[in-house]
Amino acid sequence: NVILTNHIKICQTLLYKSRLNDIVQYQYSLCRSLLDLIKESKNKNWHIPILILTLTDLRLLTNYFTSYISRHTDGNTSPPSQRIADLSIDNDRQTSETNVTKTIELLTEAFRVCTSDRCTEQRLSKKWGAIQILNQLLKLCHRIKRYELGEQLLSFAEQSLEFRHYLLEDQKMTYDYFLGKSYLFKDDYRKATECFDPIFQRCPRFMKKNKASILIHLCVSK
Repeated sequence: NVILTNHIKICQTLLYKSRLNDIVQYQYSLCRSLLDLIKESKNKNWHIPILILTLTDLRLLTNYFTSYISRHTDGNTSPPSQRIADLSIDNDRQTSETNVTKTIELLTEAFRVCTSDRCTEQRLSKKWGAIQILNQLLKLCHRIKRYELGEQLLSFAEQSLEFRHYLLEDQKMTYDYFLGKSYLFKDDYRKATECFDPIFQRCPRFMKKNKASILIHLCVSK
């Protein structure tokens, strides 16, 4: 079982603090195998929560490589988590760009697999996972300033994904945040305000960084 094998390899590399590059490759292989399994499953969507969880982990691991790219471009970088910082890292710009590109491509493919599902029964549809995967993709695209891809997928989601209205609160806030930024890029300040204003009110006070970011964009939109 490829999925189980790669999961065991990830656990081993974390245990012995092996190279981050190896962990990313194992996580990518795990996600790829799971996505291939989902493609073959007709009228079933029980795999989707597992896929979202593994893709989220892959995106978080890939964040380190986006920081490495940023150091070579504009000097801005976010420090890696302690868990990642403890790992052995043998890295260069080309490796970073390769890992980031592969993750973006896999997230995009997963999004398209979910949105193209033809199952008519809502509870069995894979479309339920599309927005959560899109949120992960948007976080990564905005981190490396690849806004054009996010714009295309957001436009598609707004036009075609009826399930976006049934998201959990945190996922809905994330989606509306990026949708608001999209409207800002288009100079549509009214719609941007309609996105930022509600999520600023709903964002918990203890999430100070998120609330501050929303407030900055809200001020710009007004």
